[in-house]
Amino acid sequence: MPPNQSKAPRGISFRSGGEGNKVVIRGLSPTYNAITIGGDRIPSTDLDDRSVDLSMIAGDPRGYRGDEGSYARQGRRCIRRDVDFQLASAAHGGFQSNVRFQNGYNRERDEFGEYKGRLFVSNRFLNEALGLLVTGNLEKTQRGSDQFQASYAVAREMRPGEQFAPITTNSVTFEHTIDVRKRYGSV
Repeated sequence: MPPNQSKAPRGISFRSGGEGNKVVIRGLSPTYNAITIGGDRIPSTDLDDRSVDLSMIAGDPRGYRGDEGSYARQGRRCIRRDVDFQLASAAHGGFQSNVRFQNGYNRERDEFGEYKGRLFVSNRFLNEALGLLVTGNLEKTQRGSDQFQASYAVAREMRPGEQFAPITTNSVTFEHTIDVRKRYGSV
């Protein structure tokens, strides 16, 4: 983890739909949050509400630091909260680096091949007046799902003495969708 970066403050989590992509503060829907990066407001990425999809931000965790007060700047009685992601900068104190790579086996699908990697290199020059920060990430995940759908019809009303009315099945479908997500990036 880069210097000056901390874990999420109490009450803040990432909602997942297979991955953490929206910020939830104290259990309220992500639509109530205003997302900024370095103080600049990010417009909504969802057509149905005002939430922002954060899966486009590389990093693990997704780049916030500070205490809860810097995220939830509105009063505790307000519903809307501001979440400010800070841009990383080169760490003071000389050369620093961090490389992480994860690989795994999916037992449900009997497959290898999902991975996640991150590179962080930082150094300061000219008596720490100039900083260099290089980051990179790569990720491949399988977010597919199995979907079962059925439709039915009630043939007639329930008669006295019957526990249930007769039901007939019209159709049954079972579908496996494959959704392989690959992300690569560097700064």
